[in-house]
Amino acid sequence: MGTENTIDAAIKPAFVRQLTDAQFPLLSYIMLLVGGSADARDILQDTNLTIIKDASHYREGTPFLAWAKTLAHYQVLTYRKKQSRDRLVFDDEVFERLSATLAERPEKSNRRLDALNSCLKKLASDQQALITTKYFERLSIQQLSERFACSQSAVVSLLYRIRKVLAECVKATLAKEAS
Repeated sequence: MGTENTIDAAIKPAFVRQLTDAQFPLLSYIMLLVGGSADARDILQDTNLTIIKDASHYREGTPFLAWAKTLAHYQVLTYRKKQSRDRLVFDDEVFERLSATLAERPEKSNRRLDALNSCLKKLASDQQALITTKYFERLSIQQLSERFACSQSAVVSLLYRIRKVLAECVKATLAKEAS
């Protein structure tokens, strides 16, 4: 019996759903710890591989995102070891303080991220692609214009409208939760 069978047997559709839903919060968490979006995406991929590999250790009913963030934290530590020669890496004390602060953040921050994640899923696929490309790939307006085959002013206008829709959706979602 190979490793693949063990992994396949441990992963259930509910687990995959939770992993999919956790992508944005995990990337945000990792970006806060490392600062760079390209590095954060690489760490997220490594984290996803670890999550899948360790799926059998996850216990249903426990907070998935907290478990996944713990695994992401260890991936960030691994990344930091590899990058330790870089002058721009936080020293260990600053990193530990930042990690502790993020772990202690009020649940309100998580609710806001959850609301944003939910609102992003409600966007049309082309709007999701534009937002993902702009904020996770960090392309310029000119690059977005070329990729999406529209004028730069159209890209600026679309981004403005999408951000406005997202802000209203997040506000409405949080207000609905509060009542």
